[in-house]
Parts: sequence; C-alpha cells; structure tokens
Amino acid sequence: MNKTRLILKGTAKLEGSEDLHLIFLTDADQTRQLTMTCDKHINHELGLRLTRQSVVGRCLPEVLVQMLRYAGRENFEILFYGVNEGQYDCMLFDMDSLDTVNLRASDGVLLSVAADIPLYIDTALFRRQSTPLSKDGATSIAMPANIASEEMLRMALENAVSREDYELASQLRDELNRRRHAQSNERQ
Repeated sequence: MNKTRLILKGTAKLEGSEDLHLIFLTDADQTRQLTMTCDKHINHELGLRLTRQSVVGRCLPEVLVQMLRYAGRENFEILFYGVNEGQYDCMLFDMDSLDTVNLRASDGVLLSVAADIPLYIDTALFRRQSTPLSKDGATSIAMPANIASEEMLRMALENAVSREDYELASQLRDELNRRRHAQSNERQ
C-alpha cells in the first residue's frame, strides 16, 4: 500500500453547530487538504497541543505514550485506510509486533499530535477525498459528502435549498438517501 504523510494544520468550528468542528490536514508538500469532523472535546484537546499549553505533559495520551516508551515500545504509525458510514477508518499500527488497534479518526489525529506518531493515509484514498489546497489564501473548503455526518448533510441540504442551489441540494439528498438505503439493507 502506498501511503501519504498527513500534517495537522488546524481546526475550526463548523458554523451552525454547537458540537461539530473541522480538522484540517495536508500532505507534507501542502498541495492538498483533507477535512474531517470532530466533536468539541477533541477540538479542545487539539487546541491545547497546537497552542503548546504546558498542561498537556500530564494529559492521558502523553502519559500513556511515555509509559510505552519506557517499556521500549515506540515504533507506531496511525493510518487512515477507508471510509465507512461517513467516518474515516483509522488504526494504530505497532511496526514491531504488527499489531493493530482501530480507533476513531479524530482520536487518531489527537494521538498523532500528542505522541508525535506519524499520521498516514492510503494514497488512493487521499486522492479521492482531498481537495487542492488554495495558494491564494481563499477560506472556502470542500469536504467529500461521504465523510459528513447525517446532521451535517441535513444542514447543508437546508442551506442549499434556502440559497436555491438545487443542483447541490439534489446531490445532498441523494447522499442522504444512499445512506438510508444502506442502513436499511444492513438491518435486513
């Protein structure tokens, strides 16, 4: 598998939502951007680390990683390898034992930052999910609909209808219907 290294560039609150925030990741060359959602708790934890707050040295991720390093276990990677039900599939990979543990993608980003563990994504997945990074300082972003929560899709659909952007509204409606159909098939 070819993989692309990801770098955390920042986070932002998603307008219109109390709990949803966006995480911005780029490739090492900063030519493409990947956007994902997180809750306010992960956003807060990432903010502490991005602003280099001294308290983080005593936080759980840093303490656990320090204990692993004392035990001689420090050769890890975090990998995004797919998308399932609107969320990135993510795993922590022990390069020595070849053991893997699945975790939420936003927790993977937090662990990567807290423990200085390299964060990667399957290159083909990155090409499909990322967007070119604007060099002109534009603030708009694109986020693939397949990683937006149903709540986000419903909000975006309402927004598109109110702006009379019926083409976008149709695409968002189709994504919501596709998910409902997939969920009903899983229950059967």
